[in-house]
Amino acid sequence: MERIRFLIPTKIYDSLNRLVQSVKDSIGSGGIFIVKCDSPEILREFENRLKNLQIQPHIYRPTSWEEMHDVLRTHGDDPNWGVAVWKLDLETPDELYGSIDFNRDAFLEVRWPSVFWTTSISIKKLMEKAPNFWRYRSVFVPFPPMPREPHEIAEHFDMFVKPVSEWKSPEEIERELKSLKRLLDSTDDPVRRARFLARIGKLELDLFKLRGDSGLLEKSMSHLREAISIMESHKVHDLIFAEALNDYGTALLFSVDYDRGIENFEKALEVLDNLPQDSVSSVLKAEIYNNLGSAYYSKGEYDRAIEFYNKALEIFEDLLGKYHPDTAVIYNNIGGAYRSRGEYDKAIEFFNKALEIFERRLGQCHPYTMGVLRNLAHAYRDKGEKAEFERLMAQLAELERRCKQ
Repeated sequence: MERIRFLIPTKIYDSLNRLVQSVKDSIGSGGIFIVKCDSPEILREFENRLKNLQIQPHIYRPTSWEEMHDVLRTHGDDPNWGVAVWKLDLETPDELYGSIDFNRDAFLEVRWPSVFWTTSISIKKLMEKAPNFWRYRSVFVPFPPMPREPHEIAEHFDMFVKPVSEWKSPEEIERELKSLKRLLDSTDDPVRRARFLARIGKLELDLFKLRGDSGLLEKSMSHLREAISIMESHKVHDLIFAEALNDYGTALLFSVDYDRGIENFEKALEVLDNLPQDSVSSVLKAEIYNNLGSAYYSKGEYDRAIEFYNKALEIFEDLLGKYHPDTAVIYNNIGGAYRSRGEYDKAIEFFNKALEIFERRLGQCHPYTMGVLRNLAHAYRDKGEKAEFERLMAQLAELERRCKQ
């Protein structure tokens, strides 16, 4: 279950391994490594990897050149000292970037590597305010933002995948699960059992999204796999089969197996293309496009993500209208992809569209409304508009306080 706890995809692990190996190889000769990463768990994993190799990471959040110079001067000649990790973030003073640029040679004169761990904001400042230092870098590694702990993944996918119309309470889901399991035990017909198993797997997945219990995810995947296997063996390629493939693909996203998730989504689309086209199949197709967008987003392929989100948006706008909450979910997803791509004005535009709909249709206290308000605030933060970020976060805090009363 370690992969579910960390929720860092194989692609990211591979990049992390290459970074650690490069840092290790530079011990004794120095070097400048620049990392763009907004996910603290990746930094923790980087630290752990270095410690496993008997390399000590020294983490600093410098506020002045004098602090950095003291470290370089005190330990510069000792190749066994370890690795300096300089964290540059929203709180890093602007003048420090100029000092780094002016004193860039100092980082190459020591016998151990310097790793500059930056955020989406600080990497832009580093490139703009320290252009000569930027050219001195030995390695640049950008990490896409990743989901974190299971309950946060559940929140992410509740926000970015699950249609509003399908929300149920955990108690309702459990009651339906008990009923379906009784029906499952009452029949030996394989196709009928497969249909019950598919529904059970979907409900277990929904319950996992609400509770974040990884055991539920494992049960869901097991039941969905069995359902898909039975339907394939009996050549039952109907709407329920397409739904099962979509649900299994979604479960694979939670298990951080994005490529297999994409394979199942694409297979579900092939099934739908061979079925009569109606509003039910069209909505399912839109959900699959949305899931494909989320899969490519998680892989850091933001152009592909936007492509599939737009396909989902076209269907939802046509069937549900521009002011339906499910349509707003897609607006939010597109905004998230543009934000990750660094196009903050477009991100803000789409987050505002989603926010308007959620406030009008769901109210200010709904989790979707608060979620997109937080996303909007973070887009302004990434853009460097600190005052607007702080204003929106204060508005969110007041909303949370008022909604709890």
